[in-house]
Amino acid sequence: MTAFEGAHALVTGAGRGIGRATAVALAQAGANVSLLARSQDELEETAELVRARGRVANVAPADLGDPDQVPQAIAAVVGELGGVDILINNAAVVWPVGPTLRTEPGELQSAFAINVFAPMSLARAVVPDMLDRGWGRVVNVSSGIVGRPDAMLGMNVYAATKAALEAHTANLAAEVDGTGVTVNVYRPGSVDTRMQEWIRSQPPETIGEELHAAFVANEREGNLISAETSAASLVRRIPGEDNGQIWRVDPIGAPIPDAQLLDVNGAKTTLYAEVAGRPAVIVLYRGAWCPYCNAALRTYQQELLPRLAERSAVLIAVSPQKPDGSLSMQEKNALKFPVLSDPGNAIARALGVLTTPSEEALATQREHGLDLTETNADGTAELPMPTTAVLDATGRLRWLDVHPDYTTRSEPDAILDALEQATDR
Repeated sequence: MTAFEGAHALVTGAGRGIGRATAVALAQAGANVSLLARSQDELEETAELVRARGRVANVAPADLGDPDQVPQAIAAVVGELGGVDILINNAAVVWPVGPTLRTEPGELQSAFAINVFAPMSLARAVVPDMLDRGWGRVVNVSSGIVGRPDAMLGMNVYAATKAALEAHTANLAAEVDGTGVTVNVYRPGSVDTRMQEWIRSQPPETIGEELHAAFVANEREGNLISAETSAASLVRRIPGEDNGQIWRVDPIGAPIPDAQLLDVNGAKTTLYAEVAGRPAVIVLYRGAWCPYCNAALRTYQQELLPRLAERSAVLIAVSPQKPDGSLSMQEKNALKFPVLSDPGNAIARALGVLTTPSEEALATQREHGLDLTETNADGTAELPMPTTAVLDATGRLRWLDVHPDYTTRSEPDAILDALEQATDR
């Protein structure tokens, strides 16, 4: 079963950019998706991508700046696919941009209507049903500008709306804490979207020379990530139990934290000691009990390991299980690379790929003789989503491929391409 099998997700701003990429990623993870934005044509394009992944897509065109259209949109969404399980408030406008004192009152009101009032209204409409069902996820897409609002002169309105959205998130999260419903913020990073393109196209004298130069430089210097990369970082966090948190996009380019690990004999080691200053491919897997994990590591042994050796790179597999589970995995598959235990899931936690199976899934596992609290070294049922991380020789994270659908894995060729790019830097 995939991560969100049968769940109903509502994504606003789903016609393009981060919204479209998030809708597709949710569909890939098993969700049926309602798509809300102003452009019918763009929504239909997104819907085709969702349906191509075998999921139901419900197109609900609406202008979130018009408060009368919000309840109509919700009625259409719920009437088609039932109660909403996952709400992604992504729709936003960046305008008006320029000196605060030249801001028109009407533009100010419209920006707050779309960026703040609409997400609050949508949450108010769907969260009661989530509470009744005992499970739900609300994610409000914000911006890094909230962390340093003085860094982008000329974007005062955008900064103010996103700060208000984050305050709303924290307060609502406190209200629903402990109910099975979570509310979190996601700061998506600098993403190559039409919003970025629009800012670059504005006359510098209108929006400010400094602001214009900053956005032009961001593109010129290759600092923008794809919408798909940002969406993957968001979607993999949704199954977790975080509440009232600020999620940030994957720390590509940052050093991966070291971790205290155990080898197959229970001897202490660390991630840095195993990597030893070489480029590395780190595979996070669930355990020796997982047939998909066994198949993946056998494939990597046959198809990936020899090619990594040619590039002086190392392959390391890490799971939360006890060392005897690592030993079992290594022996039954005749693996010739390190298979290590990460008690407490330190690496998965640092990368934000940690999840806990539902109570229903845990009960089914126990019926089949698997108790994660017995197999995991820390006595919890927490598991990493299947994940492949590529590190350069300095230990910096250069590529992260996360699979909320635990039946899928990173392809060897994709891993090698990422390694080539990492070592060419």
